[in-house]
Amino acid sequence: MNILDQIATVQEMADKFGVTPRTIRNWCEKGELEARKFNKEWVIVKDQVNPNSIKSAVKIKGLRNAVRDFNAWDKAARIYFDKANMSVETYVYPDLNSWQEFDNPNIVEVFKKHDILDRDLKISMNVLERACLDTL
Repeated sequence: MNILDQIATVQEMADKFGVTPRTIRNWCEKGELEARKFNKEWVIVKDQVNPNSIKSAVKIKGLRNAVRDFNAWDKAARIYFDKANMSVETYVYPDLNSWQEFDNPNIVEVFKKHDILDRDLKISMNVLERACLDTL
């Protein structure tokens, strides 16, 4: 499959979800859609669920803060999902060899940056939410 078949424009996603292009841009800026900005234009991963449908179906607390903290940190970081509380939290570490250990089976790691090569790794709220739901 050609990689260009996997991406969409703002207008294509607006048509797909039945919303305005401004709404799509807002979702991209907030990290609710997996997307990257190139020369003032958003390039969006085509195969995504409408963020509105996810929000109404499942409530996971802390998504926005976890994504913000994870994406902003350029060293070691891990996002943990607490299945019992339906919440996520990012833990950041000053060095690449430390991390939080949890004995609780309800707390699972869903994303991590663990070396210098991962420092530019960014995730969206949509991607984080799907990763959390996959652990249930």
